[in-house]
Amino acid sequence: METAIAWLNLSGNDRLLIEIFEDFDVETASGGTELTQVKHSTSDRTLTLASKDARDALENFWATSREGEVTEVSLVVHTNMEIGIESGANLPGGVTGIAYWHAVNAGADAAPLKDLLLATQQSGKLRSWLESNPDEDALRSRLFERVTWRTGQPSGAAQNALLAELIAGRLAALELPVGLAQRVAAEIVERIFAAASETDSALRRLTASDLQEFLHEVARPGQPGHETRWARASWTAQVEEIDLPDHLAGRTALIKELSAILNETQALWLHGASGTGKSTLASQIALASRANWLEVDFRGLTSPSDMLLRLDRTYTDITLGDDVRGVILDDIDSDSVVKHAGRLGRFINWMRQRGGHVVVTSTRMFSPASFQAAQFNANAEKNSPYLSVEEVVELVAQTSAPSDQAEAWGLFIHIATSGGHPQMAAAKVVSLNHRGWPKDALIEDFCGTPSEAIELTRAEAQRRLLEDATEHGRALLKRLG
Repeated sequence: METAIAWLNLSGNDRLLIEIFEDFDVETASGGTELTQVKHSTSDRTLTLASKDARDALENFWATSREGEVTEVSLVVHTNMEIGIESGANLPGGVTGIAYWHAVNAGADAAPLKDLLLATQQSGKLRSWLESNPDEDALRSRLFERVTWRTGQPSGAAQNALLAELIAGRLAALELPVGLAQRVAAEIVERIFAAASETDSALRRLTASDLQEFLHEVARPGQPGHETRWARASWTAQVEEIDLPDHLAGRTALIKELSAILNETQALWLHGASGTGKSTLASQIALASRANWLEVDFRGLTSPSDMLLRLDRTYTDITLGDDVRGVILDDIDSDSVVKHAGRLGRFINWMRQRGGHVVVTSTRMFSPASFQAAQFNANAEKNSPYLSVEEVVELVAQTSAPSDQAEAWGLFIHIATSGGHPQMAAAKVVSLNHRGWPKDALIEDFCGTPSEAIELTRAEAQRRLLEDATEHGRALLKRLG
């Protein structure tokens, strides 16, 4: 199953090797080879560095990488087993061996981990090298930084569902019948088993192009000549290609705070009423990372089936895109997520395994149970805040307003826009700039009818509020109106 998922996860120039060095390996276009050993248990077994599975995986990595000299080779141990405690280990803080391995890669002292490996590796070339007393730089660069332990991973039904969702997204991208996803999943697993049984190693190598041909063959047997090639979905765009507002508050401290949460949890939920700048804030977070992000537009999709199909398609646009490190799921319907929180959770975990990040924007938050089911950490929920007075002054300073009046105009606009409502503040700044910042406008929103910019923005916000509300909420708002 994991090998089939790995085939769906191949980018355009990668190659999947089946049962060559490990259970499967991925050769990248840049020349790297990531070995993956998969260990699934149906019991309550745990994994420790003293486990035979772990010892064998490390020894095999050591041999394949020519004792760590081939720097392009790395190892992933992927298992549904939880981390166990090594008998007799004396690691700082009393942590487990695998947990301390993670700590070493985060900067902890490497010597205790080396001592534990000397106690657990019973024989072989890896133990001999450790006995030669290598320095810390060598320990890190040749061994510790090259091994990743993925424990407690989902298995069984959850992975079957992920495989079907990956396939549905790929079928949609290739304009093939999405309803065949379950049958195609079984065919792909059979294809993997057939490749694994080949005696010629050249026949145990698969590419993304092989997958595309296989999908066409299974979905449209005997109908060659009209194969569709992948192209990014029309509702998906690279964040760097999206035009941001001409006048934009930098919000440096806020973006730094949200980026720190995102780097820790890899998934962030931004919510707030219409016009509070959620989408812009998400784009600013993405741009601050200096990585390649996609934005997927979910606005107006209130049908769960439409939302799920778009989510499934996103797997393909990320996999076949150009080193996509993050994705914004923009204006997703909260009610649809509540009904299918597990589906969103699988997507988020999939991104985490790829080392990627997810930002979701929506008008409303939902229950803690659904939030947890969607695989968000408790601290990953943030309300999109209004602009501060200083941020509104920053907007004014970007215009032709007299510099000595920027603070006064900023305070006025902040008050006039209900305390810095982002959309209304931006509209007010644009309107005043167009009108040349007339001094009599300083009181226009406090005496008589509010300005045209404020009225139009409020009307737009009300329209959006009606769109975003639940059916019951829309009925209530109309009665109140």
